[in-house]
Amino acid sequence: MDTYAAVCGRRTIRKFTDRPIPRELIGRILNAARLSPSGINRQALRFYAVVSKPLLDKIFPHTRYGGYLPDGSCSPTPAEAPTAIVLILCDRSIAPSDDVAAGAAAQSMMLTAYSEGVGSCWMGAIDREEILRICSLENENLSLHTLISLGYPAMESRAVPIEQSGDVKYYFGKDGVLQVPKRSLEDVTKIL
Repeated sequence: MDTYAAVCGRRTIRKFTDRPIPRELIGRILNAARLSPSGINRQALRFYAVVSKPLLDKIFPHTRYGGYLPDGSCSPTPAEAPTAIVLILCDRSIAPSDDVAAGAAAQSMMLTAYSEGVGSCWMGAIDREEILRICSLENENLSLHTLISLGYPAMESRAVPIEQSGDVKYYFGKDGVLQVPKRSLEDVTKIL
């Protein structure tokens, strides 16, 4: 898959099958994060993959999915939970936080996953303190920035043109596919 096709095709996936992700692929996803841009090459971020089912089961209740659909239709059930989670952590001895590097690393991981058929969801609606405690990281010099949920997709999602109302909220179409409104290229870009 070429890079442009991956960028244009990747959409957030929030429901997953129970098929495990091979460890080799988890390693490639983590390596993509490691090699992502970092301001002044500080490399303050750390990436911890959680693949243990007991740990995943403990973390799951401390995550929130699909905020635009409060009826829960876009949230996974425990049977549709991710089979891996990557914690994006910041080593506070190097920097208190690094939002820009975290964004670059998250995109690198999600594109690497997508190119291998794995779905992803970048998550900030999480209980950071509880997740650190569950992973026995609460006494480390690490802050939890966000996490990436990973798994083989149990749902479909596609980009659609934004309607004239300008509403950006995603919704399920008649075909059961999650529709994700996107502004037009002309509305958000200009070549000077």
